[in-house]
Amino acid sequence: MGQVPIMVKSKLCNLHGLSPKKLVEHHEESEEMGGYFIVNGNEKVIRMLIMPRRNYPIAMSRPKWRSRGQGYTQYGISMRCVKEEHTAVNMNLHYLENGTVMLNFIYQKELFFLPLGFALK
Repeated sequence: MGQVPIMVKSKLCNLHGLSPKKLVEHHEESEEMGGYFIVNGNEKVIRMLIMPRRNYPIAMSRPKWRSRGQGYTQYGISMRCVKEEHTAVNMNLHYLENGTVMLNFIYQKELFFLPLGFALK
């Protein structure tokens, strides 16, 4: 692939599908999770949930979102909203089983849930 980094344990990686015993033979950890890149011998971790791209919506499926309340599904959209003065707010749109959408955001260290229609008005 030349200079293109390949994610560790992805389908293109030569560690993909190896058993824990084979991983140890290749001088890797037996419980290696993967999900990061090695660039010039250094591990480069890309974590979209810690610092996502500003003002860019990302559709996700996170099973933990079902525990938000009755009727919540695992589907939603996450967005880090940044103003011109570089203040940021992380917002989530949660899709509910009845077809409605709830807006989730943090204000003064407190978590709020609003129906999307109410927030748009």
